Amino acid sequence: MANEGYRPRLSDSARAGAVLADDFLKTFKQSLLSDYKSFIESEEFVHFEIPSSGSSSAHTPSRHVQPSRQLPGVNDEVQDGHERNTEHNHEPSAIAATVPGIGSMGVSDLNYPLSLFDNIPELPPASIIEDLTRTFETGFLRKAPFLSNLSNPDTPILAGLAGTAPVPPYLAFARALIGTVVSKRQECRIWAPGLYETTLKLFVGSVELDNRISRNIHWYEAGLLLVVYGMLHSDDAIWETTTMVHGYFLVPYKRRGLLQIADPGAPFDSHDTSLITSFYFLVDILRAIYLNTPPSFSPTDLSFPLTNQSTWRFEDLHRRIIIHKRSLSLGQTPDEYLLAILCILSEVFQLLQLLGPFTDKSIQNAEKADVNSSLHAGRLYPPSSVSREYLRQSEALVCSLQVWHSSMDAQSTGASSGCQFPDAIPQTGPNSAALKLHRDVLPIAYLCRILLELGPRALELPKIAGYDGPVPNGENPPSPLNNNPHKLGIHISDAAIECSWKVLDTLDEERDDVDCTVESSFIPLWLPLVVFYAGLTVWARMQEDRDRGLLKGAQNSSSARRRLLRSFENELRKIGRQYKSAARMADVIKNLYS
Repeated sequence: MANEGYRPRLSDSARAGAVLADDFLKTFKQSLLSDYKSFIESEEFVHFEIPSSGSSSAHTPSRHVQPSRQLPGVNDEVQDGHERNTEHNHEPSAIAATVPGIGSMGVSDLNYPLSLFDNIPELPPASIIEDLTRTFETGFLRKAPFLSNLSNPDTPILAGLAGTAPVPPYLAFARALIGTVVSKRQECRIWAPGLYETTLKLFVGSVELDNRISRNIHWYEAGLLLVVYGMLHSDDAIWETTTMVHGYFLVPYKRRGLLQIADPGAPFDSHDTSLITSFYFLVDILRAIYLNTPPSFSPTDLSFPLTNQSTWRFEDLHRRIIIHKRSLSLGQTPDEYLLAILCILSEVFQLLQLLGPFTDKSIQNAEKADVNSSLHAGRLYPPSSVSREYLRQSEALVCSLQVWHSSMDAQSTGASSGCQFPDAIPQTGPNSAALKLHRDVLPIAYLCRILLELGPRALELPKIAGYDGPVPNGENPPSPLNNNPHKLGIHISDAAIECSWKVLDTLDEERDDVDCTVESSFIPLWLPLVVFYAGLTVWARMQEDRDRGLLKGAQNSSSARRRLLRSFENELRKIGRQYKSAARMADVIKNLYS
């Protein structure tokens, strides 16, 4: 017995939970690792239904433990050295039915992490889960960048899709969740909130019950899909959870060695694992831009082989395009071209985040030539400053962009086209797959160029326009700030405006493609960001020209602003049918002209 002055410790709570729920934990762990249908159809474990009073399960013998015999847990309060159970008004959870003796105690006596499984929302029937999983496979997995090239049927990320292997519930529900996003049927969207909450609780709770799960790539896939869903959403609570989930599986992902894969010792098939890591790189940089938070790693942290047929590795690609600024060869695969432009996007975003806030906001685009000329006009040691370093790196990234465009042009047309920023997408060429890649990936290059042209304050433009992160459902978007962008040092060049209109041209040309239909098209994950920044760039230029008196007569009318900005709003509305973040961005664009 503890003496009167004894203060409970965390170890006491852990021992109490282990003694109380030992049988339950064993059963629950087995369920978490078994087929997801046990959550929906099993008579022994499904829905956690509370039996009628006095009944007991034939599979879990009753072992009643009186609440007074517990050591203090996380739900207990201690005052004056005495233990006192906190009163709660929760209804007994359905999970209590499987915990020996818990049915008589109430859910308030469950310690963390068992409390995570309280109030599991209603789940769709197994038939709908299977239908959404098929939608995930055909509408996302087989079309998403990198994942569409997975070749080994034994790759863990493909496990269970053919119904030949059991799938943990947290992974099955995560796949179904993405299925609700890419599904063309609006009635499937009603299951998304429940699937998201359930997946989140199972994702966190399962690894808290048994941290060995963190070494299972199924768990990484579930976390990755949760991040994809979160960054494409518009609810601030989901954005906060997305940041938490991303950090939750980042550390074990790194410790597993999946960011730096050696050829002989890869934990799984090295080619498919490289594709999964490439997709993780894509999701990480997009998540960082969507949420305006730092990326988890830079391209220099990655090391993995690119293809089975190539001796190239990711670090070779990064050095070639970023450091040496040499064109890619015609033999590079579409995935490698996408990785190259993602390297540039990552470098641009990190430049804006790290040096942007400390760079002189009065820097004009015209000053770049003066600064760079001083670097090469006999002044071997020009004065060092953050502004000079920012301009030096931004000019280097513009050159990398030109090299990438030259390589992509050659890939699409089969011949070199010189190191120039292209005015349009090649309309003919021997490689239709490369042409499709060109149309899908080119908007990322336009986004890179727009961000570099906007200057060191580029990432502040959405906030100036009234997009300060997502807002809860049903609330109106905030009004734009009184300060115009050019008053804060954001000056829009002609090159930025040209890239903004080319974004719309690219979408129109892809829509006119006879091979592209609404049913078969896959909306790239980066497209909402590109269209949104392009629309904000046009708006900022209109604001600057109006204040400087450059807009006269009809050009300065509200109808002119509405006509120009509505083009971007309409594109975001179309994307918003699937991605809620795009619908939120469309509301901001509409608010700018109305």
